[in-house]
Amino acid sequence: MKKTTAALLAALMLCAPALAMENLGGIALVGQGAIYYAGSLDGATQGVYVLDPEGVQPQMLFAGNASLLAGNDQTLLVQDLGQDAGGGLVLLSREGEELYRMGLTTSGAIESQGRYFAGPYMLWVEDGEGCERAYIQVTEDQIWHIQPVWAQDDILYYLDETRYCDVRIEGGASVGKLMRLNLSTGESVQVSQEGTSFLGMWEGRAVYVRNNFYIYQGEETVTVDAAAGLYLEGENGGQETLLASLDQTGDLYTAYARVMDGAVYGVQVDYTQDDPPAFLKGVSLTGQALSDISVPAGDISAAQDGCVYLCGSYFIETEEVAQADRMIRVDVASGQWTQLNQQRREVLCFSEEAPRLALMGGRIYYLDFDNQRSATRLCSVDLEGADHKVLAQGYSWLNVEA
Repeated sequence: MKKTTAALLAALMLCAPALAMENLGGIALVGQGAIYYAGSLDGATQGVYVLDPEGVQPQMLFAGNASLLAGNDQTLLVQDLGQDAGGGLVLLSREGEELYRMGLTTSGAIESQGRYFAGPYMLWVEDGEGCERAYIQVTEDQIWHIQPVWAQDDILYYLDETRYCDVRIEGGASVGKLMRLNLSTGESVQVSQEGTSFLGMWEGRAVYVRNNFYIYQGEETVTVDAAAGLYLEGENGGQETLLASLDQTGDLYTAYARVMDGAVYGVQVDYTQDDPPAFLKGVSLTGQALSDISVPAGDISAAQDGCVYLCGSYFIETEEVAQADRMIRVDVASGQWTQLNQQRREVLCFSEEAPRLALMGGRIYYLDFDNQRSATRLCSVDLEGADHKVLAQGYSWLNVEA
């Protein structure tokens, strides 16, 4: 391409759509412009579909097994998980046209202003065709360990996990350092050391958590001290601000997860007590005093319009002890919480990360697991937990002949 990088970025930012989408575990992308779903509508045929908010009039965009990475109202980036086509990243149009394919497997991607950031690469559409370029140079075995987390205009934040990727303990805390890259100049600076998890942005600065983490050193496991805490990026490259210390003993565990309305929210569980209580904790970014709110234990899955949404498990004692999962909406102003899926023994689709919910148009979109069919479904309810709808039945191996 003959355009300079700065000119290219300027052109993309002027003409690209900017409708954000929430990713539900690679199975669904929910946004104002479209709902994308990867799985099955009839339980047997796999594909990627675009749905309307009611789940009707689905259109297949891609045939086969795939994972959703990111999208907007015009294009979609998927990871092709099939064997026949050779896998890789596939950039699709809203109509299902394959605009670009590259032989890359990545742990995730983000979309911003019509651009996709996957691993160390940026992809976009120009004159109806897909394009790519590397925004940083890494070796082939390090591609998986570059994770873009936020982008706007010519600024990109990403996690670099390359230092400890070969000795990290799987399932443990992040080993990434947070980097900020100027896409126009190529200048990259370190925002936070290894052990960082990115939470969001506030007034142009990153909000993040650092946790101590474990690595293998020979046959032993050692702890890396990451100066654990909740932090705000320093202004104009200055010193970061410690917003809250973190107890690393496990007796008083706090998991900060979302930035909303000038505050950072997390759930704290007090394991010093026999029946550990949980509290929704807010840390103000503006100096405002925030009170703890007693809540059922769970993970923060969404935060929007003054409410924080939690997902957690509890047990029902009937003839047998059954596990059920629940969605909780906490109104921060009143301190009151409401269970949104009472009396339904749904198993929300949990992965190694916290479950995700998406809110759009007065409804909550989420995944649950149908135990009888062994399938992950896409469902929605209204904000009061009523009017439950199954939008997609999910792929079930029970429907496939051996």
